[in-house]
Amino acid sequence: MEGESKAIEDAVNAALDKAAKTDGPWKQEPVNWGDLSGYVSRYGGYLITIEEASPSCPELHQFVRDELIDAGFDPDEFSIVTEW
Repeated sequence: MEGESKAIEDAVNAALDKAAKTDGPWKQEPVNWGDLSGYVSRYGGYLITIEEASPSCPELHQFVRDELIDAGFDPDEFSIVTEW
């Protein structure tokens, strides 16, 4: 299970790096791009916490979700929250 958590956490941080370097509507959301990071905890499914972003960043949520799906992760297995 630890290997799975590391894999999804790596994918989350890769998605955040990509979001920081790519133009899109998420760039208009309140995010501290210089210190953005994500970590994963597991309670049944995966809870992905993105730090240094406002709790109301729907475009960033969607971008990360789409990147994880493209990487092969099941969207029914994870949820995403953002927090300062």
